[in-house]
Amino acid sequence: MKLLRIIAAVVTALYFCACQQNDTQIKQLTNIDSVADTGAERAQNMIDSIGPYMKNATKASRNYYELLKIKNQDKAYIPQTSDSTITRLVEYYESKGDKKLLPMAYYYAGRIYMDINNVPEALKYLQKVTRTGDHNNQLTYKAYSQIGYVFIRSYTTKA
Repeated sequence: MKLLRIIAAVVTALYFCACQQNDTQIKQLTNIDSVADTGAERAQNMIDSIGPYMKNATKASRNYYELLKIKNQDKAYIPQTSDSTITRLVEYYESKGDKKLLPMAYYYAGRIYMDINNVPEALKYLQKVTRTGDHNNQLTYKAYSQIGYVFIRSYTTKA
């Protein structure tokens, strides 16, 4: 009976440590998210510093980390050459991830498809951002701006 109590205490302690570690990772990632909007180089340093710890992170934290890497590369004007990571992330956020991050996943999917010159896919994802609800946020404004840019670019290349 005493052994069972000790085992229960150890399991409970490990559970709370894991939860606390996950909370810390989410807070770090949220901080990186806000820094990336204004300082891509600083955000990249932060991303690099927590990279080794992401191997043991929860799936939610790893996916948020991957999304932030894509965001920061976009902010640093580093063009993407593949849609494989963002496609996986969009599927994750559509099915079981944090729905608050879904518009960001859509936006960066649109940006990646613009980088690889797949205009129909870019428009599809940028329009999904505009349909996700809140029309008074920066991401929606950016999506509308990118949609306008796509149409202007396609019009001027045909004229």
